[in-house]
Order: sequence, then C-alpha cells, then structure tokens
Amino acid sequence: MNITTLEQAESSITPAPILKTLASNEQWEVRQAVASNSKTLAKTLDKMINDENILVRLAVSINANTNTITLTKLASDTNDDIKCNVAKHPNTNARILIIMATMSNEVSKNLAQAIINNQHTPKDISQKLSLQI
Repeated sequence: MNITTLEQAESSITPAPILKTLASNEQWEVRQAVASNSKTLAKTLDKMINDENILVRLAVSINANTNTITLTKLASDTNDDIKCNVAKHPNTNARILIIMATMSNEVSKNLAQAIINNQHTPKDISQKLSLQI
C-alpha cells in the first residue's frame, strides 16, 4: 500500500526531516497538515509563518510546538483569527500579550477576550481591555 504525500504529512510517525521537506510542498493541504502535525519542529513551523495560505498560518498558530519567537512574529499577522490564536496559545508570554493589546488603538472584541483569558496577561492589561469590550 502506497502512502500519499498528504497522509505522510498527517502521520504522527513521519520523521521531522521529512516534515521539513513537506513544509514547502506546492499543495497547501500538505503544508497545512505539516503545520498541524505534533511532530513538526519549531524551526520548521517558524519557516511556515509567511505561507500565502491562511489555513497554513492558522495551523502554525495553534500547534503546541510553536515557540515564543514564532508567536511574536505571528502576533502581527493581518488576520484576526491568527492573532486570537496567538493570544490563546499557552506559549505566548506576557510581553507578546502586552504588545498585542497596545499595538493598535482598536483591538477587536475577540482578540481582547483572548488576551484577557490568557493566564500570562498582566492584570492591568486585562482590566484595560475589559473596559473596551
């Protein structure tokens, strides 16, 4: 039985070097599967944050292996859902959350709520955002 490229990208037994190669596959579905894979290394995920496909970037923003450096970069993504995922991510630290809360005059209601709900958000930032929503 032959395994497809997509199945390989989705598999939890695919080695990290193969996932790294698949991360640049021409098919966005394969790249999304790599970004969703729990075995994908942080450095591979970091290289995927500039993907043209939003679903790939969304997958990176929720992967447990996404590190603080990558989350910092994703925090300035133009897509609000990605920003919300960054704000919800357990690896997002207080510094990133403060930047996200203050980087524009208008923080969406969803983003404000995600920032407030993160355990790393300082109380003064949570209180300020609570007044805005």
